[in-house]
Amino acid sequence: MSGVTVGDIKRSVASHYRIEPSDLSGPERHVEVVQKRAVAYKLCVEMTAASRSEIGRKFGDRDHATVMNGLSYFDNRATREMRAAYHQIREQLLQSAPHSRELVWAFPFKSRRTRPAPAPQFIRRGSS
Repeated sequence: MSGVTVGDIKRSVASHYRIEPSDLSGPERHVEVVQKRAVAYKLCVEMTAASRSEIGRKFGDRDHATVMNGLSYFDNRATREMRAAYHQIREQLLQSAPHSRELVWAFPFKSRRTRPAPAPQFIRRGSS
């Protein structure tokens, strides 16, 4: 994964929408909050290795089925603004991640092996 945590995603979504991160974890079920939470769920699933149960716990001790419902909400009923916000926050998180694409491309991979592996030696056993 990209080194992004669920907390990073909550803070990024909250700052994008100019709300508090606790609003995403709160009990509100208004459409505006549900849409913002669905964007956060989608980002968490795609950018972290956290399970749906872990994501639900981070968002106010919710069940994994609630996270699944939020993901289907995003996939089936996302507005153009929700998708634009998703892409914008995702790019922002990728740029700020410790292993962003630019950082990886700037420092090419170097192998630990400095010399070639030795050639296999065949030993004849039991010669008479």
